[in-house]
Amino acid sequence: WVVLVILLASHRVIVVSQGSPTYYSDLAGMNVAVFQGGSSSSSSREALVQMFLWMNASVTVLSATSIKNGTLDDYDLLAVPGGFAGDYNNDLGGPGRSLIRSFVQDGGAFFGVCAGAYFACDWIIWEGTPIEYHLDLFSGCGIGAIDEIMPWPGHTMCQINIAKDSELIDLSQEPENHTVMYYGGPYFVPDNPDEIEVIARYSVNNESAMIAFEYETGRVFLSGPHPEWEEDSDRDGQVWNDVFNDNG
Repeated sequence: WVVLVILLASHRVIVVSQGSPTYYSDLAGMNVAVFQGGSSSSSSREALVQMFLWMNASVTVLSATSIKNGTLDDYDLLAVPGGFAGDYNNDLGGPGRSLIRSFVQDGGAFFGVCAGAYFACDWIIWEGTPIEYHLDLFSGCGIGAIDEIMPWPGHTMCQINIAKDSELIDLSQEPENHTVMYYGGPYFVPDNPDEIEVIARYSVNNESAMIAFEYETGRVFLSGPHPEWEEDSDRDGQVWNDVFNDNG
């Protein structure tokens, strides 16, 4: 959990000195909103809640209606779980998406996992079909599912290679790779690669699996696989440790 979350901690909470990247596991004082809408995955959502609670953040589950009513002003970070990004677009509509964009523009942080990552893209290619999306935080395309890992709707553990030379955050003490749950998430093709930081790549195809970037004064972290699910632990409140033997 630790290394994957703090990449998107807003500058409202954490200041990183130039030339001295670091990361934090204690998010005390940070207010996190976890999105619940449409066919969002209850498993992904609950695992995100448990992950941020473990890091001492305050966590609230917010509906699309709450977001459209302007409640994001009370939070530092919005986490959007796996599920179905098309529902997220429909539930939030133009007003909800506009409020999320403004939240990030004004210094908030956005954490998108799987469907939450698709949701943040300008457009996606899902199973060969191009689809335009409208949140437009990520200037580029999310492409999935990745059949080399597991054709949709299957799920499995996959290996990601860590960008240990990252200039955004000090990952030098991390292992060369991690094993993470994959469940139909995208890889990311940016319009301008210089504007994003690749945090991890899928071992199977070397495409971007996790990316981070600034959006005006805010920060965005997108992940194709599911770092919130822990296959080798039950602290996420889920059952994956009874499904696989990969010690991921």
